[in-house]
Amino acid sequence: MATFQSRTITETGLLETLTDCNTGGDEFFNSGIEFVKFVNDHASEDYNITFTPPSTTITTSLHGAVTKSAITVTVNNGEEVYVGPFKPNVWNTASNKVAVTYLTTGGAALSTVSSGAHALKAEVLYIDPK
Repeated sequence: MATFQSRTITETGLLETLTDCNTGGDEFFNSGIEFVKFVNDHASEDYNITFTPPSTTITTSLHGAVTKSAITVTVNNGEEVYVGPFKPNVWNTASNKVAVTYLTTGGAALSTVSSGAHALKAEVLYIDPK
């Protein structure tokens, strides 16, 4: 598992810098304004990207106990998808990070469908609200 570094989108622009997704999953620091861009460069394979909250039950003063399920987003071959932002009180681990895992839509790990660099790539972005 690797930690993706967040990059700021500014008025002067930002060039795309994608990183290979890791077979064992990845994580990123989350302040509540980050979102993730995923790009699937595989010629024929589709991927499921899963975000799992560290606790499936959270308690709020307004709603009491609330159940939060993992979310899974499918990115088909040749497509890209944006996911987020993520509410810190729901998605953050104790180290203020969000964890993400990947499988093919058939249930196989990334390493079984890619040799060398994986075809699934990601980039964590945010817009500075200042």
